[in-house]
Amino acid sequence: MRIMLLQYLFLPSIPLLSILYLLFKKKSKLNPPGPRGLPFIGNLHQLDQSSLHTSLWNLTKPYGPIVSLRIGFHSAVVVSSVSLAKEVLKTQDLNFCGRPSFIGPRRLTYDGQDIAFCPYNEHLKEMRKIFTFHLFCPKRVQSFRHIREEEVSNTMKTIHDLALSSKTVNLSEMMKNLTSNLMMRVDFGKSYRYQDGHERKKVLGLINEVQGYLVDLYASDIWPDLPFVGLVDRLMGKKNRLEKCFHDLDAFYQQLTDERVNNLLRKLVNGYLVK
Repeated sequence: MRIMLLQYLFLPSIPLLSILYLLFKKKSKLNPPGPRGLPFIGNLHQLDQSSLHTSLWNLTKPYGPIVSLRIGFHSAVVVSSVSLAKEVLKTQDLNFCGRPSFIGPRRLTYDGQDIAFCPYNEHLKEMRKIFTFHLFCPKRVQSFRHIREEEVSNTMKTIHDLALSSKTVNLSEMMKNLTSNLMMRVDFGKSYRYQDGHERKKVLGLINEVQGYLVDLYASDIWPDLPFVGLVDRLMGKKNRLEKCFHDLDAFYQQLTDERVNNLLRKLVNGYLVK
């Protein structure tokens, strides 16, 4: 019902908003070639979110390995060759490492306090140093080798047992479980087995939900300069769902932190009692 109401309220205003956009838009700089977008939405209608990489590849075919697009009020450049990808991601890294501040990632990362979605600033520089010299240094990575080998072995054993009992093996589910177990054991010393049932499904469901919100776009992201555009997201219920996901994720982090602290305290107490 809300979506139908939104369509009646919002869709008739698109022609007026398109005219305002054409009147007040700034003159664009010299951009690479690309498909001509529609007023107001740009090339948004040409992108299939379920297979975004395929959509982008199809758009680059008539124009070459570098293409300019418009996503609402945002300009974007797509590169599709190895040489250009190296130029963007390595040679010109400082010029391209900035990240737009979108609603989903900003909320779920505590206002950009991570390393994947935060803008290029002093915080990111410090985080990169920590990851390079401490978390992902060769010695540290090698110390987790037994965890990787054990989790891969457990996954292969589970597949073998399911095959012997003539049960269906969902490889996508197994790979998600393997990845999450590796991440959980390395980060928090905890894993969820394939047979764990409710708790495993709950954790994997939360991870999938978070991944979805990290790449989801809101009307406020696409048309940030339009007044009252945030009302569209609220009417569609996206803000409330994002907020619920954030609180679930925050509670999950807190649970893991409390378990870790309690285990350390228990070890300290036991060690003191032994001495």
